[in-house]
Amino acid sequence: MLDLQRYADWRPRLFAFASGLKTMEFNWGENDCFTALVAGAIKAMTGTDPATPLRSRYHNEASARALLTDLGHETLADLMRSMLPEGPIAMARIGDIAFIAEDNPLGGGLGVVIGARVLVLRQTGTGTMPLLAAQTSFKVG
Repeated sequence: MLDLQRYADWRPRLFAFASGLKTMEFNWGENDCFTALVAGAIKAMTGTDPATPLRSRYHNEASARALLTDLGHETLADLMRSMLPEGPIAMARIGDIAFIAEDNPLGGGLGVVIGARVLVLRQTGTGTMPLLAAQTSFKVG
C-alpha cells in the first residue's frame, strides 16, 4: 500500500497535468490509463509515481493481462487495491482514482475523478464519463 500525501497545491497541479493529456496518443505501457493517466495524476498531486516498477514491462493488451496475472491480480481494480485504499464511488473526491468495469481482458479501465465526472483516456486525448458509471474508487492521499 502506498503512503501518499497530497501537496498543499495539489488541485492546480492536477489540472495542469490533465490539460497536457489532450493530444496524447494512447500507447500500451507508456501512455495508457495506468501509466500515463493514473500514475501521472498521482505523481502530480503527491510526487510519487506508482507506475515506475511497471512502466515499459508491457506493450499491448495481451502483455498487460500477462503482467497483471504475474503480479497476482485479476483486474486493474485488483492492482489498484494493492496500492491504494478502496472506497465507494459516491464518496470519491477530486483526484481519486475510479475503476470503470468493462468487458476486456483487464476487467475495465481507470480514470481520475474530476468532480461529478471521471477523466479517461481515449485513443487520442481525453474524454469524460459520469462518476456513477464507475464501480469503485481508490483514495489518493
